[in-house]
Amino acid sequence: MLESIKEIITYMINHPLYGCAVIFGLVCWLFYRKIIGIMGEIWVKVELMFLKKSDYKILNDIMIEVGGLTHQIDHLVISKFGIFVIETKNYSGKIYGSEHSEKWTQRLGKQKYAFHSPIRQNYGHISSLMAFLNIQENKFISIVAFANDAKLKVNGKVHVVNFCDLRETIKKYRVELFKDEDVIDIFLNISNANIKNRKMRREHVRNIKKDLKGKV
Repeated sequence: MLESIKEIITYMINHPLYGCAVIFGLVCWLFYRKIIGIMGEIWVKVELMFLKKSDYKILNDIMIEVGGLTHQIDHLVISKFGIFVIETKNYSGKIYGSEHSEKWTQRLGKQKYAFHSPIRQNYGHISSLMAFLNIQENKFISIVAFANDAKLKVNGKVHVVNFCDLRETIKKYRVELFKDEDVIDIFLNISNANIKNRKMRREHVRNIKKDLKGKV
């Protein structure tokens, strides 16, 4: 066994391209889920970048503190037509759920996995923004976005879409709810309140994981 490992290492040293390919493959295997997550976030950011800049203000990966609790929001689109609060899930397969159910199901082949309702999760984000901005609920639009290869079978009125449908979903809203100066004020208020401290962000993630374990 030891001799085989030595032979592999020697071969990699003598053939650097092969060695790089092996290391790259190993890194992708070890960090597969993280890499997929990053790619999904990039896709969403690119989708939102193509919205008309004069009509929409974009904020990504926002964390605010309200009532002593931190809330991390994937993406916000602030416009005259409302505040779009976007929760992204880079899940593939078939996704089953409903607006009022606590748990949803992801089906990959014959395997099934339960996960907490992203609609409920996003409503928590909206509630925190309502309190922080002192703005009524009817001016917020909740959107849950899944990976493009996910097949969505979700019941309810809340938007549950694939990444590629985000822009068109947002552009459907054309009734003006805010003035231009209101949009700028909201954008600046959230931007200024955004928590960038890494320690606080790591603590937030730990608290979320503890909370989810307690609900299992």
